[in-house]
Amino acid sequence: MSHRHRVRGDDGVERCAEVFRAYEDGCRRGPLELAFAEGDGRGAGYPQSGEVWQRGGGGTRSLELHRPRMARAILELALRRGWAPAERALLVDGWEWFDALEREVSTE
Repeated sequence: MSHRHRVRGDDGVERCAEVFRAYEDGCRRGPLELAFAEGDGRGAGYPQSGEVWQRGGGGTRSLELHRPRMARAILELALRRGWAPAERALLVDGWEWFDALEREVSTE
C-alpha cells in the first residue's frame, strides 16, 4: 500500500490516491496495481490510511485496503480477471473494481 499526491486538472489542486500493489514472490515483472484516486464523491486515504470511500445512493460506502481479507479479495479478483504475474502487469482504476470487492468481502 502507498499513498500518492498528484496535481490533476487545470485547477492545480493536489489530489490523493491510495495504491495497492502486489507482485508474485520473486517476480517483479508483472505487478498488479489498483489506484483509487480521489475525485467527485470519492475519497482516498482519509480519515485513515488505506481507506477509500464513495458517496452515492443515499450513503457512503468504504473499503479498508490494509485488511488481509481485502488483500486476498483483490488478488483473487485479479487472477479471475486475467492477471498473469509472471507474464504481464495489470494496472487498474480501483474504482472499476469497487463494487466487486465490496461484494467479495461482505460474503466472507
